[in-house]
Amino acid sequence: MIKIEFDPADLKRVKNALKTLRSEIRSEVEECPRRMAEGYKREIIRNILTQRYKWNYAPYDERYKKWKEKVGMANRGFWILTGDLMLALSVNRFTEGYFSGILSNVTDMGGKSWFGNMDKGPSKNIAAYGWIMERGGNFGKGGDHPKRALFEPTFKDFKGNQALTILKVSANKIAGAWR
Repeated sequence: MIKIEFDPADLKRVKNALKTLRSEIRSEVEECPRRMAEGYKREIIRNILTQRYKWNYAPYDERYKKWKEKVGMANRGFWILTGDLMLALSVNRFTEGYFSGILSNVTDMGGKSWFGNMDKGPSKNIAAYGWIMERGGNFGKGGDHPKRALFEPTFKDFKGNQALTILKVSANKIAGAWR
């Protein structure tokens, strides 16, 4: 038979260290995905404001370009007209983690023309026109919309850079909890 004896003070220190470690792991299971979602949202906004991917985009058609000039928004870049889309970006908690993007029930403040007929139309679903910009396609009266992806290339860049940094922070916090 093997008998092991612990100094009660040492045993107490080990138990406390394990308790601290368990607490930090539980915290990081929640916080790491939240930091990822927040970081991705910031990167989307940065890429809109800097027009990072505009070199890959087809130019606007003449009808829409004229409409933007008429309403005083000719100098606004892709993915930004009045700022509704950027303001709609959010980080939300769901049962399986966090979501960073635009919720499907959010509408803009109106005043945009999908048809380039110089009107200022009613409110529209922001996720819908984000999807149209991201994927492109023909939308009947709304016309042809070339693909002008923002979310997908941002995600690819994010997971290869900032996401790794966020994971390292979590790993260091967990490692630092062990004393």
